[in-house]
Amino acid sequence: MKLRSISACFLCMMFFVSCSQEVKKTTTQISNNKDPKIRLRIDSLREAEISNIRRGNYEGFYKKAMMIDSSEVILKINHAYSIAHNKNDYSAALIELRGLFKKYANNSDLLFAYGTVIYSFNPDSAFYYCEKALTLEPKNWLNWLYLSMYYDEQKITQKSLQSINKAIELRPNIIELRLFRGAYKMDLEDYKGAYEDMDTIPKNPKDSGSYINRGLCLYSLKKYELAISDINTYIMMTKKPISQAYVIRGFSKLSLKDKEGAYEDLKIAHETDGSNVSAEDTYFKLVDYFKTHKKSN
Repeated sequence: MKLRSISACFLCMMFFVSCSQEVKKTTTQISNNKDPKIRLRIDSLREAEISNIRRGNYEGFYKKAMMIDSSEVILKINHAYSIAHNKNDYSAALIELRGLFKKYANNSDLLFAYGTVIYSFNPDSAFYYCEKALTLEPKNWLNWLYLSMYYDEQKITQKSLQSINKAIELRPNIIELRLFRGAYKMDLEDYKGAYEDMDTIPKNPKDSGSYINRGLCLYSLKKYELAISDINTYIMMTKKPISQAYVIRGFSKLSLKDKEGAYEDLKIAHETDGSNVSAEDTYFKLVDYFKTHKKSN
């Protein structure tokens, strides 16, 4: 029996916005800005983008970005992002970004912005622009993260790993980056490597997605009791747990010979979402089993 891996996109929902559905918001360093206070504010806001995305404070983010940043190209880039996100008009955003190319042909922020917006239409072209942007500005850890997410969504897992490794090299203390990498490793069935990354989950995290990913990882490593513990935490933290959580916990209990516990979990998974063939097959086998075996009170 093999469970379908929870993709990194699920983790993205908990901590970042998946880029195929929500357009990347950016605040960027200005190379020609001589005011160190303004540069510091821009750099700080850029890294605070993560928390803004987590809160879904898109409108507030745009306003802050435009207030802090006085350069023409960055203002227009942010405006294009605003059009794409708020009006859901990617074509208009692309037109605005194309108009900047004549004047700012080698601006890394513009290139990455263009790649981000065009991703919804043509991922291959998006990779070209995003990679070119990072050639010009290789120390932009946040863009390396986004590029890894784009690759992951297209199932180009080796390249997503290469990109997230670049981000981690630049920001080794950001635990969430390691959780992303762990999810990517799971897609390659490198569960030992994935656990090494996922075992860095901080105490009392706000992000329940970390636990379901690590729970699946632990199940795959046959550490069933630890897997159950992580899934219990995920379910406790989540208002509407996905059915996959009950599948993981159910199979973990079954591996520990707890047929009744497995039955109860797989029943919930069946009633919530019966798309997991292996779970459905096991559930109905347990249904047949309990037709001739009594459950304990």
